Amino acid sequence: MNNIEIYGYILDEHLFANTSVNPYNNGFCTPAANCLPAGVFNLTNCIQIGIFNAPIYMSLPHFLFGDPKLVADVDGLNPIFDKHKTIVFFEPLTGIPITGHKRVQLSTKLYRDPKVPFTMNLPEIYFPLFWLDEVNQIKNNFGIFFLFKMKSFNN
Repeated sequence: MNNIEIYGYILDEHLFANTSVNPYNNGFCTPAANCLPAGVFNLTNCIQIGIFNAPIYMSLPHFLFGDPKLVADVDGLNPIFDKHKTIVFFEPLTGIPITGHKRVQLSTKLYRDPKVPFTMNLPEIYFPLFWLDEVNQIKNNFGIFFLFKMKSFNN
């Protein structure tokens, strides 16, 4: 952008990977020793509705980089790297984000509950609720100002 050197960073398949893919993610198995399929992060303990925790799970859209079963379980999902990746570009000296797309999907877990008869025919799957794309783009006039300041700083 306007001759500003920038570095791009993309979230990769290790971010929401379970311990079979990335052993360092062991601490994200909540409750302990309850690891989810690769590509899903448990937000249940973070989202409280009244006295209940909402069964909400975060992933990349269309379960990009997730366990193939997650995609196969829901008709219409088609993870496409260029469309569903999260990417951020930073100016390397200051770390200022220049542009980026933070893309996440929120899903819930469908399950059968014997106390609720109509759930007995539900498939036990992670069901996407929605995905969003938060876009950050530095304004062009700020980019020109920033470039001017960076060039004067380097001289």
